Amino acid sequence: MYFEIEKQAINALNKALDQYDEEIDRNFRLEFPPDPKLGDLASTIAFALTKKLKTSPNLVAEDLVSKIEVPEIFEKVQNFGPYVNFFIDYAKFSKQLLEKVDENYGQLEKVDEKIVLEHTSANPNGPLHIGHVRNSIFGDSLSRLLKLAGREVQTQYYVNDMGRQIAIIVYGITEMGLKIEDQEGEKIDEKIGKLYFQANKEVEENEAANEKVSELIQKYEKGEDEDLNKVFEHVVESCVSGIKDTLKRINIHHDDFVWEGTFVRNGEVSDLVNYFEKEGFVSHEEVDYIDLKFYNIEKEFVL
Repeated sequence: MYFEIEKQAINALNKALDQYDEEIDRNFRLEFPPDPKLGDLASTIAFALTKKLKTSPNLVAEDLVSKIEVPEIFEKVQNFGPYVNFFIDYAKFSKQLLEKVDENYGQLEKVDEKIVLEHTSANPNGPLHIGHVRNSIFGDSLSRLLKLAGREVQTQYYVNDMGRQIAIIVYGITEMGLKIEDQEGEKIDEKIGKLYFQANKEVEENEAANEKVSELIQKYEKGEDEDLNKVFEHVVESCVSGIKDTLKRINIHHDDFVWEGTFVRNGEVSDLVNYFEKEGFVSHEEVDYIDLKFYNIEKEFVL
């Protein structure tokens, strides 16, 4: 809508300029005045015309205004010194805007570009909190804007099924005898969060439990213990189902939920790590990491 209004103002200015027997650059845009009291759009074209007419820009702007046929969408056109300013008639503008707004309002032409947008991706060890939901809203809003801009967008939730937090929940189930259904909470992800809290307390206080959790992670990464795989997958799927319910309540949808374990087991993670190692990107200290300062990112990416 703005571009249409700006185009009408520019066309009106060009028609007025046609009344001068002078050649000037017509490739100009309008600006926003510094104060709303000075109108909605402003032009500095009088300065260019002044050089040709050899008179003051204030007088040129005043004469230019007198030659402008004011488009219907504007209440008036007035010069403030050398500036030619347009005032929108907001009664007419509001009516026109409401007539144009439909489900396709703002939709740009399709662009041959696909964008994968990952957002939210909270660890599936409990319900979403306000920080997670903030990221969900940012991500979903960006997805909608990109689609309006003509892009093909696929939204993904990266599911961390191999994280230590999930292994701690599995430890609580397999070693402590805790059951998800016995925990407090209205939703399944809330119950899992309660179970995680209990199991994590045990792991923090018991070194043997801590070592067992590390062992569970290694076993699950190999994927050879079918019974253990089922426990991990049940925990993650249950928590993700609760997270989906929360996202549905705020009208946020993901096209795909991509599990980390998929890339670990098919060898893609190992291939990438080997590539980074070969190219000299990896630093070795207590952990292996890539120093992202080389890319002007003040962070270390732990492998």
